Amino acid sequence: MPRYVRVVIGIWLIISVGGGARAQSDFVQAADSALLLKVVGLSDNISIVDAPGGSIVVTKMEPLKPYFVLDDKGTSFRVAARQEESAIQGFVASQEVARWNTREGLHFENDTF
Repeated sequence: MPRYVRVVIGIWLIISVGGGARAQSDFVQAADSALLLKVVGLSDNISIVDAPGGSIVVTKMEPLKPYFVLDDKGTSFRVAARQEESAIQGFVASQEVARWNTREGLHFENDTF
């Protein structure tokens, strides 16, 4: 393969990987660790709305599922179901969620109920 083709492919790969890193850096990092900030709903009936303080429900939060935080507005969080900008869903009120800055999973024990 000619050298110029390898150079062009190399530059394209660097740009592609760099673009993914920029999108990932838009997520909020927890202040006390290197992990990205995540939140979990405090009940099974929490709505994700279109704007901070909005009333148009986009979807409901899944119980026991951590959501990635893209922006902390103080009274609300902008959340995404996955660590991708294409997974952005909307806003949740900060008093309806708990910060989940860990890689631990969530589940109920049999004797909880």
